[in-house]
Amino acid sequence: MDRNQFKLGVVITLSVCAVAIAFRALWLFTQPRTYDVTVARALFTANLPYFVAKSQGFFEKQHLRVEDLRCRDGAEMLNHVINGKADVAAPVPLIEILNVHVRDPDSLRVVLFAVESASSHVSAIVVPTKSEVQTIRGLAGKKIAPYNNSESARASLKMILKGVQREAMADGTTFDPDSVTITKSRADTVLQEIASGKIDAAFLIEPQFSLAVVQGYGRVIEFNPRARYINDPYIVGALAIPKAFVRDNRDAARAFSKSIVDATKWIKLHPVEARNLLAEVTGVVDPKQLEHSGTYVWELPDDKNEIALEKVVNVMVDQGLLSGQPDLKTLLGDRSLCR
Repeated sequence: MDRNQFKLGVVITLSVCAVAIAFRALWLFTQPRTYDVTVARALFTANLPYFVAKSQGFFEKQHLRVEDLRCRDGAEMLNHVINGKADVAAPVPLIEILNVHVRDPDSLRVVLFAVESASSHVSAIVVPTKSEVQTIRGLAGKKIAPYNNSESARASLKMILKGVQREAMADGTTFDPDSVTITKSRADTVLQEIASGKIDAAFLIEPQFSLAVVQGYGRVIEFNPRARYINDPYIVGALAIPKAFVRDNRDAARAFSKSIVDATKWIKLHPVEARNLLAEVTGVVDPKQLEHSGTYVWELPDDKNEIALEKVVNVMVDQGLLSGQPDLKTLLGDRSLCR
C-alpha cells in the first residue's frame, strides 16, 4: 500500500467515524428527555391513580423516573412540596389544598378533581353491628370518629353534621350537631374502636368501611354522606401541581399530570384490577373483601364541577373551616397541563 492509499484509508475511516458520531449525536438529541421527579404520596384511596400510574407504566411512557416520599396524610404531602423535599404530590384532600392556597394564592394549580357522588359508594357512616342507631340523626349525643385525625377528615364530618341539621330543619324536626362529639382517631385503629363499641359511629372511606362490614365490625347507616349533606357532587380532593414546578419544569409537570390522568382512565376501564391494587397498597390481605368497593370519579375541571367546587368552598368558608376566601380562578388557572 503506497502512501496515498494509506492517506485515503485514513480519510475514509475518519469520515465514517465522524458520520457515526454525528448520527449518534442526532439520535441522542431527538430522544425525549427523561425527568426525575420526587412524589409525596400516602396510603389512601385518593392516591390510587398514582399507584396505578406506577404499576401500569404510565410514568415510563411519559419519560419520568419517580421516587416515592411516603407521608401520613395530605397535609404532610403538601408540606414536603412547599419545603422542597418533593417536586409534586399525588392527589390531596381539597381542604389541604385550599388552606395552602389561602396562605399563598400563587402556590398551586389544580388540574384534576376527585369527586364523590350519590351513585358511587366511596364513604359511609358506620355504626357497630349491634347498635340501636338506625339513621345519622340518631347520633345526637353520641361519639363519632373520622377515618383519621387529619384536618380534612374532621372538617368533612363537621360539614356533614351541619348538613344533617339543615335537612332536619327543612322537614320540621331538630338535630343539634354540637351534641355529637367528634373524637380523635387513627386510621389503623378506628375499625377496632367500632368493633369494641368505644365509639358510637365512624365516618369512613374506602377501603375502611368495606372492611368494617365484611369483617363484621359494623354496618352502614348512610352511604356517601358528603354528597348528600354538603353537595352532590362533592369535590373530595384534587391533583394540585406547584406553580414553581410548572415554571421550572413545565414538560415534567405536564408529563406527570398526563400520567395521572391516564391512570384515572385505566381505573374506569379496569375496576376489578384497580380494587385489587387498592387492596395491595393498603395492606388488605384478601382482595375479595373489597369486591363491592367503589373508587372516586376523576374529572378534569369543567363548568359543572367548578360550580360544585365553588359551593363546597362557600360551605367551608361559612363554617369557618378556612382562614380566607380562595381565589378559584387563580387556583384553576392552567387547564393545559392535562389536555
